[in-house]
Amino acid sequence: MKTIYLAGGCFWGTQKFFDQFEGVSETETGYANGPDRAPSYQEVCRNSGHAETVRIVYDESRISLTELLKYYFMVIDPLSVNRQGHDTGIQYRTGIYYTDPSQLPEIEAVYRAEEEKAGAKLAVELLPLQNFFPAEEYHQKYLDKNPGGYCHIPGSYLHLKQAEKPRLRWCAIGDSFTYLNDHLDETGHRVTRGYLDRIHDQLSGLVLRNIGINGSTFRDWIDQEIPEADLYTVLLGTNDWHQGYPLGTEASFRGRQAGTILGHLGILLDHIRAANPKAMILAGNPVERADFVYLFDPENNAPGSYAPEHGQRLSDVASAILACCALEGVPTVNCHDLSGFTQDRLIRFKRVTRENGTEDLPYPDYIGIPFTPGRDVYPYPPEAAALTYDGLHPTDEGCQILADLFAAEIRKLIG
Repeated sequence: MKTIYLAGGCFWGTQKFFDQFEGVSETETGYANGPDRAPSYQEVCRNSGHAETVRIVYDESRISLTELLKYYFMVIDPLSVNRQGHDTGIQYRTGIYYTDPSQLPEIEAVYRAEEEKAGAKLAVELLPLQNFFPAEEYHQKYLDKNPGGYCHIPGSYLHLKQAEKPRLRWCAIGDSFTYLNDHLDETGHRVTRGYLDRIHDQLSGLVLRNIGINGSTFRDWIDQEIPEADLYTVLLGTNDWHQGYPLGTEASFRGRQAGTILGHLGILLDHIRAANPKAMILAGNPVERADFVYLFDPENNAPGSYAPEHGQRLSDVASAILACCALEGVPTVNCHDLSGFTQDRLIRFKRVTRENGTEDLPYPDYIGIPFTPGRDVYPYPPEAAALTYDGLHPTDEGCQILADLFAAEIRKLIG
C-alpha cells in the first residue's frame, strides 16, 4: 500500500470523490502542513496555516499514483490561490504532499503535464508532508453522513463511470526505453513524459506497473519474477543485438534454445504465460539507433545500427521478433518500420571534436569519426535532439510516436 496527501479545497468533497475509486482502500480528512500542533477546525478557519487535506491509502497494483493525480486535477482549479469553488482562505489552498521520495518523479511528471496544459504556473503546492492531524470525527465521511451537505465538486464527478469499469492490470517489460519512463531525471529532464505514460493518457482504463530494467536483454528477464497482470507489453532487443547474442532461427524459438535472442524470446513468453495463462501479450521490436553516448557517463557509448554489430543487423533482429511472435499468435507492434526512427531522423547532428574546435555533422557525415571520452565534448547538446536526445533514447517526440503505435494495438486487444 502507498499513501499520498491531497489538498483540494473543502475536504468533505475531496474525500467523497476519492472514495469512489477501486484501489483506494482508505481515506481520512485532516489538517496538513501548518504549525506543528493539532488545531481544531475553528482554529483552521481562523487561518492557523493548515490546509484541509485528505490522506489517501491506495493499492498501486489496482490504481496508480498517476491516475489518482489525474483525477485530482479534474476537480480542482490549479491556478486559483487559496480558493476552490465558493470557499476562500488559506485552508482551501491546493497541494500535493508526499512522504515517500520515490513518488516524486511520478508526481512531477503529472505536474509538468498539467502545467503545460494550463499554459501558466500552477498554484498547487508540491511539497514533502510536514505534518498531518486527523480532523474531528464529524468531518470524516461527512457527505456519507449528510448526503445533502455542501460540496464544491459537481455531483456528476462523485459517480464517474470510469470508476465503475473493470480495470486491466498492465505490466510493462522492457529495457531503458521502459525504465526511463519512471526515471526522467536520468534523461536530464530532456524528456518530460515517457512513452508508457503517453499510452496511459490515451487508455486510462489500465493500471500500469512498470518493471523495466535499464540495459536489459531478453536473457535478463528469464530470471526475473513476473507479476500477475491482464496485459503485458514487451519492448526489448536492442541490447541483445549490441551485446552480440546470436539471433538464432525459428527453430531456436520453437525449441527455446538458450543463448540465442529468439530462444530467449520464447522462454520469456513462457515465463509471462506462467504468471497468467489468460493474459494478453503485446511485443514490440527495437528501433534503429545512432551513435550513442550516455548523457551522464560518456564512457558508456556505442556505435549506431547503420552498420552490423557482431555480424548482425539490428533490422534483422527486429524482423525476426515479429516473425517468431506470429508463429504463436502473439500480437506485435512494428516499432522498427512504422516509427520513422531512421538514421537521418534520429539526431539533427553529432558534434565532433576537431583539433581547432568542434564541427556539427549530420548523418552520414559523422560515421567513422570516433568519440573519445575525457577529450571530446559531449556530442549531443539539446539542439541536436530529434527523435532521440542521445542517439538512442527517444525524446518527447519519439516517445509520443511509440505511444501512439502501442496504444493503437492495445485498443484492438481490449476492445
